[in-house]
Amino acid sequence: MRKATYFAFAAGVALFIYLIAHEGVATIIAALSIAGWSLLWVALFRTIPMILSSLGWFKLFSGTRFPPPLLLLWARWIGESFNTLMPVAQIGGHFVRARLIKGCGVANIDAGATVVVDFTLGISAQFVFSLVGAALLLWQMRDG
Repeated sequence: MRKATYFAFAAGVALFIYLIAHEGVATIIAALSIAGWSLLWVALFRTIPMILSSLGWFKLFSGTRFPPPLLLLWARWIGESFNTLMPVAQIGGHFVRARLIKGCGVANIDAGATVVVDFTLGISAQFVFSLVGAALLLWQMRDG
């Protein structure tokens, strides 16, 4: 497993260097300068929901084995990155999350169950958020 991890890391670094060389450092710096410091604020703001979601995921664990909250944050970050970067229909990252915490001593059943419940709660929250947004939009349109 370690050899595969090191190989994947080396391949990722090599691909990163190739893409920078292919696109040109000047082009990348120009694009980043257009975005300015606001890009940093967007990235920092994204960490707030990830931290809160990881703490909620932590609350789903019971029994004697509680993974550290930082491990859950790291697993969530990797899982969301996997969903974003890979063509896995926004589902593969959840398997990655379960696999990552399983590798740190969490039982298979706990890893899978907490990821499923966390995913279901997230979808439910998005549904309620969408309903509230639609209701507010309709209420605003009523006045116009």
